[in-house]
Amino acid sequence: MADFIISLLCLALTLLVYYVNKRLYRRKQTLLLMPLVMTPVVLVALLLLTHVSWKDYIAESHWLIWLLGPATLAFAVPVYENLEIIKRHWLSLSVGVLTATLVAVCSS
Repeated sequence: MADFIISLLCLALTLLVYYVNKRLYRRKQTLLLMPLVMTPVVLVALLLLTHVSWKDYIAESHWLIWLLGPATLAFAVPVYENLEIIKRHWLSLSVGVLTATLVAVCSS
């Protein structure tokens, strides 16, 4: 029972840190404050401050890793179904992705 509570606390902490970072990024949009950059940094800092090993954290937050499988599959199925279209338009897709990436990085 205690392991289940610790697992829920790790999951809640991760989601809370992500939510706070997302709100912070909305206020001041800089590259370093992006939630996908800052959330791991904050979590590692919290683990170091509380002397919790990364191995223990991963073992207790296995729910997040378990959810990555369906998320990856949800993205991969439409890509596979439209593979011929992607192959046919690979150049325009690549230019579009590269341009959007550059605009996003330069505008933040």
